[in-house]
Amino acid sequence: KSGVKNQFRLLAMADIQIGDKTDITYLETDIPKIISYLKEDIDNQPIYGISLGDLVWDNLPYYSNYKEQVSRLNIPTFSVIGNHDHDMNVKDNDDAADAAFKENFGPTYYSYNIGQCHFVVLDDVLYEGGASKSYTGTITDRQLAWLKEDLKHVSKDKLIILGVHIPTKRRNSNSQVTNNAALYKLLEGYQVRILSGHSHNNYTTTISENIEENSLGSIMGAYWNGDLCNDGSARGFAIYEIEGNQIKNWYYKGTHHERDYQMYLYSPGEAVSDKYKSGIIVNIFTWHTNWSVKLYENGIYKQNLTQNIKEMDPRAYNTMYGSDRPSHRPSAEPEKNCDHMFFYQPTSSWSEVKIEASDPYGNTYVKTISKAE
Repeated sequence: KSGVKNQFRLLAMADIQIGDKTDITYLETDIPKIISYLKEDIDNQPIYGISLGDLVWDNLPYYSNYKEQVSRLNIPTFSVIGNHDHDMNVKDNDDAADAAFKENFGPTYYSYNIGQCHFVVLDDVLYEGGASKSYTGTITDRQLAWLKEDLKHVSKDKLIILGVHIPTKRRNSNSQVTNNAALYKLLEGYQVRILSGHSHNNYTTTISENIEENSLGSIMGAYWNGDLCNDGSARGFAIYEIEGNQIKNWYYKGTHHERDYQMYLYSPGEAVSDKYKSGIIVNIFTWHTNWSVKLYENGIYKQNLTQNIKEMDPRAYNTMYGSDRPSHRPSAEPEKNCDHMFFYQPTSSWSEVKIEASDPYGNTYVKTISKAE
């Protein structure tokens, strides 16, 4: 598309991850859904794409299939390298293990500009390879030196969007990129949004006053096992609405769901843990600590939900561990540290509970659950 690039949309996709013909069949079904949403809902703006690593699943000849499918989106799409995008037969030579990716997509780290936004893509997978496909979440010194030079040409009033595969830091665990502090130091003074994938679930991490990281649920969900990611989010993608040097809005969109599908409510008795079975579980897929969550019981405002819990999503648990456990990818365990969950103990006279969840961008999502008769 042509037009003023001060306003544009960014389609962010994590972990497309195709490894066999079955995966390709799923992706072939989902790509038209994404195309339809881009055309029907945001066709009046220029649209660009970023794919946040694990494009394939250790099956490097499938890069051609990946490119064929993503090209159907008909938008410029920039690619990040993930841990499954390496040659596992190359041991202790990260550069050589990257060869097929570079042959298909170019460098593993680079930058580009769109309007008032400076995009940076880094490779934070230090690959050791071998049968265990081992790797470390690390950004090489060479990349950090390159980034230092790159930023000398970028004024502080630019918005920086940084794409990586492995989250540099996680709100819901102690796992992090080994040298993330050196990265953050280089980014001081800029407004920065980091986009990452890898974990197949949604969470946002506040790193500093100027740096926020959005780790996104995946296109393939929990390893192409039905509709779900391993945190109960739908498999899907994110949309960013960028104006000038500001992210005016962003949201996660389930590929097979409406735009406002942002949470799921569970009745008493459905929780995985016994300590939560007596009440209602609320899963707000992209909740962060800067959201407002209001709860109404029987039409009356009761409280703001502020104390989140760590709990497995019941549907993800039942899908992966239940009697219908899928044979396709049985290793897609539900996220045990899922922390965008809330517990509410309703009164004995409850008949309906309504949740109003509002994010910092002016979006309010509403969901209601009724007591079974």
